[in-house]
Amino acid sequence: MAAAIALGVALTAGLLLPLLYGRALLEEAPLNMVLTLILPIQVARMVYRRAVLAFKRERDLETAVGVNLGLDLLLTLRYGAMGCALTTVCTEARFAFLPWQTWRKMSCA
Repeated sequence: MAAAIALGVALTAGLLLPLLYGRALLEEAPLNMVLTLILPIQVARMVYRRAVLAFKRERDLETAVGVNLGLDLLLTLRYGAMGCALTTVCTEARFAFLPWQTWRKMSCA
């Protein structure tokens, strides 16, 4: 469901932004499309994050946050808000993948 909503928002960003906020934000439609990619990833991450905490792997979360911060600083300086949006999508995908990786480490040990 979250993926369908995100896809709908991404595809209609060119129509929604002027309708909601005026034509001044129309140039931000590509940024909105990238940021909507985060929605389905975050839904999965909210559920699976508890598994990481249950396995006592908070350090993995801290490392991912540190990497996100570093990438944000690097890419935002070069690409502006779009760079920050892209690093956020990548980091959220990493966060969503982290529980599976943690489960594999714990089950194979």
